[in-house]
Amino acid sequence: MMISRFAFVLCSALGFCSVLGLEKSAPQLIHLGEGADRQFQAFPENMVKLLFPKGEALLEQEPMPADWKLSSLPVFKKVELVKVSDTQARFALGGVLYDKKIFLFDELFCGENPGIMSQLMQATATAPKNPDDALALARFFLSLSYYHRQSVDPFVVSSIDEYKDSAALLEKTSSEVQRMLHAPSSVPKGMGYEVELFSSAGGKDGIHRWRMIIKAGGLENVSDQRVFPKYEQFRDLYARAEKNPAEIELQTALLGNGRSEDGAMIGFGIYGASNGPAVNRNSYYYEAGEKAEARFQHSLQGAVAVIDNGPWLDSDGQIAGKRATLIEANADKILWAVQLIQEGSTVIEFSSYCLRNVVAARASTPRGKGITGSLVA
Repeated sequence: MMISRFAFVLCSALGFCSVLGLEKSAPQLIHLGEGADRQFQAFPENMVKLLFPKGEALLEQEPMPADWKLSSLPVFKKVELVKVSDTQARFALGGVLYDKKIFLFDELFCGENPGIMSQLMQATATAPKNPDDALALARFFLSLSYYHRQSVDPFVVSSIDEYKDSAALLEKTSSEVQRMLHAPSSVPKGMGYEVELFSSAGGKDGIHRWRMIIKAGGLENVSDQRVFPKYEQFRDLYARAEKNPAEIELQTALLGNGRSEDGAMIGFGIYGASNGPAVNRNSYYYEAGEKAEARFQHSLQGAVAVIDNGPWLDSDGQIAGKRATLIEANADKILWAVQLIQEGSTVIEFSSYCLRNVVAARASTPRGKGITGSLVA
């Protein structure tokens, strides 16, 4: 049997062998963490401890997508794709296996994914030697962290004509955005390469501009900004982000109102982020505090993980309400972060696929008692 030059045989610490590109394995119970009784060390360690508190997980090998454009870099010869799930099968994370280490990637980890990719590159002694290498690493990074291990190429947008969306939306595209779009690029910068790539999310989330510096030590200055639709609305926000990329700033994109199934009046908002996924806000206004408490507790009980849960204090140090930060999972086993705040008969819920951006949306400390006017506007 002939094997592609990109395929290789890997015998893992579990005692099974596979050829990348063949059928994936059945799930196997593994133990994560450090110590003699642990089979694998997994990254990012803080999130692994949170999501797998007992250190147990299910591991599956996955085939390398045939349409991935792999280069001859060491990382593509040494790693194997895997999927790691909790033992209750509530969620699944993708990653790569190398030398008894599992490097996990997920949109939830948007603030940590570049660091995990850097650790992987360092562990496999991988460094870009030319612009094509840098582009290959950028594609690999986006496939792992944003596209659930699918090839990025079907989502790349080099011109507005390639964008899979309705004619009505295309007619509203500004000439500025049309001039901005181009094929994926990689140019030398300092000791590395500056990569820029535009991609869509299947026509559901507009067009995103990805930029990053890739060098021997890994990835730096990774940014994800949505440039269509409403680029003009966020142009200044993105300009400020270039001056201070580490600070996440949110800006209103959409506001509205409605009513929930349990009778609450709802005020909702969507906030664009200076880097990464948007943040949603739902404000539930009940007539009675019991219903607000029921919503708060229901979210706590259904969470995959609780990061914090305690009082929300005002500027005088007095208890103004309750606050909790949670990780939840949807029916597709995809994780997202939620920040809950309750005061009396009101519950405020921030949510995003990116934990870092939900943390950025935390309510500021109220001036005196109450939450009116203290939240992101």
